Amino acid sequence: MSTFELQTFHAGKWAVDSYFDDRDLAMSEAERLDNSPRHSGVRVLQEDFDDGSDRSTVRVIFTKVKDGGETDGGWRGQVKKPSQKPSQKASGTRAASNGGAKSKRQPKKQKGKSNLYWIISIAVILLLAGVAAMIGLQEFAKIL
Repeated sequence: MSTFELQTFHAGKWAVDSYFDDRDLAMSEAERLDNSPRHSGVRVLQEDFDDGSDRSTVRVIFTKVKDGGETDGGWRGQVKKPSQKPSQKASGTRAASNGGAKSKRQPKKQKGKSNLYWIISIAVILLLAGVAAMIGLQEFAKIL
């Protein structure tokens, strides 16, 4: 499974801007941010995560950084074509490859099981309320 992380360069640091599942969408957003004067750089990282081995490989697929030495504000950028074989970086080397930023990948929540527990809990509460109401009505009928 591949995810694409868009990072912006501002005040000397790379910061995560957004995550994408689609490469084209990430690249178009990078181009859009590249055209804005708000950030001095933009890059896109591709992270391939292998569920079986619980490892990920990260590589930079697009980088554009504003050259601070030029007075005309020109851009010095490069686009890296994806290679046939991904690099063999372990997930532990990710922090070093993106300027010390830690991965924000969250484990996927299992929505199906939590919904089932929620439905069962509500059903049990309604059942207990019904039984209590029936007992209460019987006791009330004995009084009359």
